[in-house]
Amino acid sequence: MKVSFLQLGKTDQNYISEGQKKYADRVKHYVSFEIVTIKEIKKSKSQDKANYKKAEGLEILKHVSKDDYVILLDEKGKEYSS
Repeated sequence: MKVSFLQLGKTDQNYISEGQKKYADRVKHYVSFEIVTIKEIKKSKSQDKANYKKAEGLEILKHVSKDDYVILLDEKGKEYSS
C-alpha cells in the first residue's frame, strides 16, 4: 500500500512544515508515504469562484487514479476518533 498526501500549494508557516515532516518520518516506517505539493492555480480577477474551484479540482484529479481510495481532509468535515 502507498499513501500519498496531496496538498494545494506550499505553506509559509514553519510549524506546519515541521509537523508534516515529523509525521512523514513516523509513517514511513509502516507504509510507503509521500507528500505531493500541487502547484496553486493563480486566480485572476476575471475568473469566478466556481471556475477557479473547478480548475483546482481538475488539477487534483491529475494525481488520483480511479482505483485510489480517497479521503478528503476538511476543517468543516466530520470528525472521527482514532
